[in-house]
Amino acid sequence: SAQGYTPWSDTAYLLRRWFDARLFSRKKTTPLSQLKDRRFVLFPLQVEPELSLHGFSPEFFCQQTALSWVAQELPADVSLVIKEHKFVLGRRPRKFYEEINELGNVIWADLYEAGIDWVTEADAVVTISSSAGIEAAMLGTPVVTFGQHNMYLDLPHIYLCHSANDLKIAMRDALKNTDSRSENLLAGKKLAKAIEISCINMNNYNKNDPESFGPNLLANIADNLLNSFNKTSEDSH
Repeated sequence: SAQGYTPWSDTAYLLRRWFDARLFSRKKTTPLSQLKDRRFVLFPLQVEPELSLHGFSPEFFCQQTALSWVAQELPADVSLVIKEHKFVLGRRPRKFYEEINELGNVIWADLYEAGIDWVTEADAVVTISSSAGIEAAMLGTPVVTFGQHNMYLDLPHIYLCHSANDLKIAMRDALKNTDSRSENLLAGKKLAKAIEISCINMNNYNKNDPESFGPNLLANIADNLLNSFNKTSEDSH
């Protein structure tokens, strides 16, 4: 064995995936259709370890701690819906799920339903640095975030928490913000447009096909990068 890995490591991982798949079977999770008349806050779990979590939010990345804080601050008529990431099955200890279930007001979302549908219907989304936070920001759904470096923090429906002390007010304001969805959506569209402008068309690039990254694509990236510098220079004058 090397660094703690043994010939049984892969076998144990496959068994954990099987057990977790049973844990998150459709009989033990809740479909979105059953929550149409209920208020809920969505907390989409992120993959761990992952650059988007530990790299983008080095100040705070403990999802279980965040979940316990959120559960304590929710009003009695608002449920905490947690959506696990399907690529994480078999990677978290079983105790992680057991301790979360002890929070009491937790609902596990259907693992196989599209996350964006849950983001659209939620009264608010709580996240550290997940892509669901960006989706919610664009769709006008209020976002309570612990990530201090997210690109969407300046939007009016985003509530940044530096610590647990900020969460009570942030959650209160986010849940009140649901009446401003049209204004939030307009701000979200501006964010989406800004992201589109700053992106580069990769054409037929396929990350699984190294041959697709050829000289023409490289030249296209270089040209777009130079054009963005020129546009920035022009705008500054």
